[in-house]
Amino acid sequence: MSGFNNLDSHIIDIGTSFSDGVAKENLATSDMAKVHIAFAEHCKNPREYYTSQSSHSAVDYAEFAKLFPANKKLKILDIGVGRGESSVYLASNGHSVTSVEPGYDFCMLIAFVKNKFNLDIKVVRTVGEEINKIGDSDFDVVIFNASLHHCDNPKLALKNAYSLLAPGGKVILSSEIQIRPWMSKKKWYWLLENYPEKMGHYGGNEHAYYSWEYIKMLEQAGFQKTSKEPSGQFLNPIYRIRHDLNEKSFSSRGALAKMKFMVRGVYVFVMAAVVRIPVLFQPLAAVSIIPCQFVGEKK
Repeated sequence: MSGFNNLDSHIIDIGTSFSDGVAKENLATSDMAKVHIAFAEHCKNPREYYTSQSSHSAVDYAEFAKLFPANKKLKILDIGVGRGESSVYLASNGHSVTSVEPGYDFCMLIAFVKNKFNLDIKVVRTVGEEINKIGDSDFDVVIFNASLHHCDNPKLALKNAYSLLAPGGKVILSSEIQIRPWMSKKKWYWLLENYPEKMGHYGGNEHAYYSWEYIKMLEQAGFQKTSKEPSGQFLNPIYRIRHDLNEKSFSSRGALAKMKFMVRGVYVFVMAAVVRIPVLFQPLAAVSIIPCQFVGEKK
């Protein structure tokens, strides 16, 4: 692991004082980052890295690219990147990326991958609530990739994102946790506390909102135009099924597992059809029945 020596100089640490929730999350994800180090060292190219594990960046971000002029090099602020698959995907597609992550070990991992593949990535250690201190602005895109719901103050994080965008720039909220309308927040947090593994919780900050709350937060941050977009995962049912096959709940060969997978397969293909029909997708996404991606535009 000699490649991880002397990487501190490749990380911009703006001296953020982390909240208890963020500090706990950094501690909880430290081992995750260290486990991924060996994998990163053996990756032969960026694609091998960003298509690994549970990252959906290559699928979801390909849809985001359609929101911008083709072949334009974008200046992107990617917030709360974890292992950094999203930043690696974006940079390997020719964009200039500022990658923001509060976890020190994750920052080291991203810096290593950036150097290994000579990618246009600037690694900054901070949180969304303090991105206004990074000393840069006029971004074409700001992305929260499953990270806004980890913020202590998501409204402030979005307000900061708005201030850093160039006129006409967009913020994208990707893969954020969305509560279904038939579940109360009280019930959601009870499940989180009592069944953290089932809820995908690994420690630290974790919040959830209804879809209309995300739209409201975007509007309160100043975004004059907002929209709800289908997830690339739902638009690509074959990809989703292949991903599900790798999950523990579907990996068993038992009859119950097979039945669950068949039901899941039907659901995936039905959803793929629904999200392609705006008159169905938009109202269902608006009331938090169908998960979606959110886009805010700065005029």
